[in-house]
Amino acid sequence: MSVREQLFTLLRNLRWITVLSIAISLLLYLPDQIQELYRIAADDIGWVTVSEFVALGVIAITIWVGAFQLTAVGAVVNL
Repeated sequence: MSVREQLFTLLRNLRWITVLSIAISLLLYLPDQIQELYRIAADDIGWVTVSEFVALGVIAITIWVGAFQLTAVGAVVNL
């Protein structure tokens, strides 16, 4: 398999995780209610800030693990 075919296979496998990442990013940024929660958390440094940081960290790690799994599966299939 050529490098070009491997690249296109990788991009094809990562298409849905990319779409999911963009959708989650928009959902966590666009609504005014969410922006208000961020403002409240910035004003009240404490458990609210920690819980939001942990929640965003869990979302980021989940997306990263999903992308890693897709690339690992793609690499195994291409062997």
